[in-house]
Amino acid sequence: FNVSHGLLAGVATCHVLVAQRLDADSEAFVAEYSRIALSVAPLFLVLLTVCVVSAWTKLQQAWADASRRVVMVTFAVIVYFVAFLFTVGLAGVDVRMDSTY
Repeated sequence: FNVSHGLLAGVATCHVLVAQRLDADSEAFVAEYSRIALSVAPLFLVLLTVCVVSAWTKLQQAWADASRRVVMVTFAVIVYFVAFLFTVGLAGVDVRMDSTY
């Protein structure tokens, strides 16, 4: 599961860098960015789901071992879960924005 965390970070970073490199003032930005975003979104969602499950498993193991890592792992689970909720919640916004262009 550790590979999925690295892949998720890499995909997110690559997506941010591509979005910053494109010229946001032009009409072509929407066409180029939507093509990239639509192809990356399913991959991001799958990796994020795997990471949430992985972090939850690590949290259960930390609770079972009564280790000091419980706080750090709990924080990771919360961050991944919030990111998952934002990703799923913003899917409807993406659909509405795509229909306006």
